Amino acid sequence: VDNNFVGSDTAAPFGFAWDSRYVTNGQHTVKVRAYFGGYRTLKDASVTVTTNNETPLNPAIAITSPVADSTVSGTITISTDATAANFTYTYLYVDTIFKAFDSSAPFEFNFNTATLSNGQHTFKVYGYHAQARRFVNHSVTVTVSN
Repeated sequence: VDNNFVGSDTAAPFGFAWDSRYVTNGQHTVKVRAYFGGYRTLKDASVTVTTNNETPLNPAIAITSPVADSTVSGTITISTDATAANFTYTYLYVDTIFKAFDSSAPFEFNFNTATLSNGQHTFKVYGYHAQARRFVNHSVTVTVSN
């Protein structure tokens, strides 16, 4: 769906379940692809559908601590607001470098800022939502002063 993997099936009749509440209302492209031997594409087919859900479900994640533009030092806890969205797991990146993984709520990370140079750094969390079959993310930039 919209170039995002949603599911697969290995036995006829082929199909998969897609919960359209996890995408924005509007037009979306659903593409199916048949493979032979698991690797060679045989055929692609796509169709455009329009979703119009009364209550779209848009999973979101947010870093609640530290707050953007704050100054941090030592070992800090990076807290997220993600529990209401039923995330499967989350990743923490610092300045685009993977630092940690968490697979249980409340999705918090302890991080020693002494491993960073003093100055501005960006913390970014990615949450994977299994039902939506996609990642969402949020970032904050802070100043490290050790």
